[in-house]
Amino acid sequence: MKRLVFTAAILVAAACPLLAADHLAEQQLLDSARNPLDLFQSATNPLHIEIDFTVESSGPMPGHLSVKFQSSDHWWSKIEVGGFEQTTIQVGEEQYTVRNFPFTPTMVREVFRLLQFNVDADLYNATRLKNRIEDGVSVSCIGAEIVGSKGNREICLDTASHEVQSVGWQAGPDEQDIETFRGYSDTAGTPYPKKFELQKNGKQTISASVATLETASFDPALLIPPKGAIERRKCAGITPPHWVKRPEPVFYQQREEDGSASAEITVLADGSVGDVQIMSASNPAIRQVVLGMFRKLKYAPAMCGSDPVVAEVEETVTFHKN
Repeated sequence: MKRLVFTAAILVAAACPLLAADHLAEQQLLDSARNPLDLFQSATNPLHIEIDFTVESSGPMPGHLSVKFQSSDHWWSKIEVGGFEQTTIQVGEEQYTVRNFPFTPTMVREVFRLLQFNVDADLYNATRLKNRIEDGVSVSCIGAEIVGSKGNREICLDTASHEVQSVGWQAGPDEQDIETFRGYSDTAGTPYPKKFELQKNGKQTISASVATLETASFDPALLIPPKGAIERRKCAGITPPHWVKRPEPVFYQQREEDGSASAEITVLADGSVGDVQIMSASNPAIRQVVLGMFRKLKYAPAMCGSDPVVAEVEETVTFHKN
C-alpha cells in the first residue's frame, strides 16, 4: 500500500490553456466542484476515523477500517475483513506493515482505492456535459479526459451544491466501474461524504459508511513499529514500479478453457523481482505457469525522487483457449 492519502474523488482539475472554447463552460463547472476533505493532507488536527464496509466475494463479507491520524506522515491504520488483518504505520517516509497473510488481498486494495487512499490529484480536460437525475438528485455529469493519457472519467456533481455524486470509468474492455458518494457533511468546514459505493458492471461490490470522524488526541505509542513488520520507504509522490520487459508466458499444453491468475510481486530497488505471492489462479496448471513467468519480469523500480526503492505491485495474466 502506498502512502495513505484520503480523498473522496480525483477532482483537482486545472483549466488547460489550450481548452477549446466550446468546452469552457464544462471546464468551469468541473473546476467549481467542492473538493472533498483530504484528511491526510489538509487536516490540521489529529483525527480518529472508523469506517464499516461490506465487500461482495462469494457472499457479503463485513469489514472495518480504523485510522488514527496525527499528520500527513505520521498515522496508524488497521483493516479487518474475512479473517484478514493488516496494520500499517507511517513514520516520516518509512511505512511499516504487519498482516496475518502473505499478501494483501485484492478486495482490501479495492476498499482503499474506493476510499481514495493512495491517489494523487490528477488534472482533467472537460469534454462534454449531460444533465440527469440520480437517486432523485439533479446532477451535471461531465466527461473529462485525463491530461497526458488516454484515460477518461465521467464526474457527476450535484447541480445545486456542486458536491461530487459519482465518478465512473471504463476499467477494462468489459468492465465499467462507478464510485458513488452520498451524505455529505462538513468536517472542519470542508465537505466529506459519509457513504461510499463501488459498482462493477452494475453490481455493487463494495459499500462503506463512516461511523466516526472526529478530532481526537493521538497516542504516540501507535507509531512504534511492531516486531517483524515489513518496512518500505513511502515518500510523498512516490512513483510505482512498472514493467519494462514482460516475457511471453509458456502456455500449458492442454488449454480447454480460459483462465487467469493474479499475483503480488515485490520489485527490488534494481528492478528485479523478489517475492511472488499468487493471489488467485483459476486452476493449478495456470498457477505454476504464471509463477515462473512473474519471476522473469523486469521492472523500472519505484522511485522516491531520484532514489529507487523496494515496492509491491499487483499483476494479472489471462490465458485464452485455442
